[in-house]
Amino acid sequence: MLGVSRGEVRKALQKLEFCGVIHTEAQRGSYVSDHYFSSLVSTRILLESEASRLSAELRTEEEMSRIIAARDAFEAHPCVELDLAFHYTIMQASHNTVLTALWKTAIAEVEAYYQRYSVCRPDDPKVLREHAILAGAIRAKDPQAAADALARHLNSIRELSQKIDK
Repeated sequence: MLGVSRGEVRKALQKLEFCGVIHTEAQRGSYVSDHYFSSLVSTRILLESEASRLSAELRTEEEMSRIIAARDAFEAHPCVELDLAFHYTIMQASHNTVLTALWKTAIAEVEAYYQRYSVCRPDDPKVLREHAILAGAIRAKDPQAAADALARHLNSIRELSQKIDK
């Protein structure tokens, strides 16, 4: 019906299972995995801390301009989508396609939790300051400061996710 062979569907399901997005039960089928929010947030912090560190080391001037533009767009219209777009530009500037792919896999589910529990308050002035500090560390090409800024930025979400999972 969709013009896709069974073999291609099997390969796609194997990749999704490898990434932990689904789990397969013999003779029963494949199901979306149920992740705990705190595990997803911890994974996000690991991926983004490393991406922030790499971005500070490897970013180009063009990529820095995109990071600043994404930060400014979020500041002008604070919403979850533009917040994640800012973080995505940092992922791209890491020059690590595997980190970026893993982030994309986790972030969709993280965003669903954000919506369900009203976790992210993008209009919070603290978020804007933290984004400015993170972008400043990347601009200064200070890998440790960038990783630390990211960890501080997402720490409140980590604490909330641990309370939700209890």
